Amino acid sequence: MPKDCPSCGSRLVKPEGEAIWRCANPGCFARRSKHLHHFVSKGAFDIESLGPKIIDKLLDEGLISDPADLFRLKKEDLLSLEGFAEKASQNLLDSIRAKKDISLPRFIYALGIRNVGEETSTLLAEKFGSLGKLAGASITELQEIKDIGPIASSSIHNFFQKKKNLKFLEKIRKAGIMIGEEKGRAGKKLQGVNFVFTGSLSSLTRDEAKERIRDLGGGVSESISVKTNFLVSGENPGSKLTKAKNLNIKIIDENDFLQIIK
Repeated sequence: MPKDCPSCGSRLVKPEGEAIWRCANPGCFARRSKHLHHFVSKGAFDIESLGPKIIDKLLDEGLISDPADLFRLKKEDLLSLEGFAEKASQNLLDSIRAKKDISLPRFIYALGIRNVGEETSTLLAEKFGSLGKLAGASITELQEIKDIGPIASSSIHNFFQKKKNLKFLEKIRKAGIMIGEEKGRAGKKLQGVNFVFTGSLSSLTRDEAKERIRDLGGGVSESISVKTNFLVSGENPGSKLTKAKNLNIKIIDENDFLQIIK
């Protein structure tokens, strides 16, 4: 295990209670690159044309320093890069600008707050309804949300206490990003129903299936537990199938699932 970051040479640290060693340098190229990759990933802003190589090239050339800069790029910026012709540059700008409107759960997930995944992001959006209310939430309010424990609560609260993060959010607003509000799930047909997937689906992607469940008020988890209502078993299921049987979780196939989400 190295003692220093392989990218920037800064000392690695391991926060108390965590198993992962991390680079503490906020200016580290690898850290900024990873954050940008997450920001444009499928569960966040979902900008498919912005792959890792393009992001790293933009960072390396000094054209961007954080995700907000992506929405300020101009065609002449891209034309100065090797491999970017007129059409390719315009297509990339169009794909970025097409994602300026984003739902609140996706935006929260895009922020990359430690210990906050897609499901937690959805719960936060559902509870607070706007980014402003979430930013002003106390640790006690955060801990009152089901399935959000003290570690995640502290992580969320600390994120919105840091001046650099608040400056970034202001920069995002000035870049023209429109963050939609979460209206809540009350009355939706899958409210309180939790799903887990194993194996592959043929008629839709895993992400599409998850989004449909959330639209109908349901929840999705990556692991089987006593809180799971349905295990959706696709082609080549894994060990979750055995665990579901042991816990007497109802197992349904893809056709059953499609009937449920109609």
